[in-house]
Amino acid sequence: MDIQKLEIVPREIKAALDGVFKNAKDAGWGVKGTYTMLLDIKTWGRGSRQDLGVLRQWAADNPQKYVRALANGYTCEEEERIVLEVFEMLNIWLNNPYEEDDEPEDIRLFARKLTNYFTEKLSKSS
Repeated sequence: MDIQKLEIVPREIKAALDGVFKNAKDAGWGVKGTYTMLLDIKTWGRGSRQDLGVLRQWAADNPQKYVRALANGYTCEEEERIVLEVFEMLNIWLNNPYEEDDEPEDIRLFARKLTNYFTEKLSKSS
């Protein structure tokens, strides 16, 4: 899956799609059956399944984005922002000479930088 083609969807839509894929997998549905259901969301998106109802409404309001999300994969803005921030950190690290002239130590320093980054992200989300 090409990360540049991922469709950016609202967080609640990503959660609903993730939930449908997890439930379908847990129920033993194959990939083909899951996508068939999602492509016929108008029929399947009724009843007590909250995720399907959310997707049914969003697909009706945003049909092109819905189809692109199914075809190309999806993410939400928050996750995409984190991916881009980590990409930038990694890109800088890979394109600069070692800070300590010691590869293992430099790798440890980068691991510390990533750990601090994610620790900060987690503390803000709780």
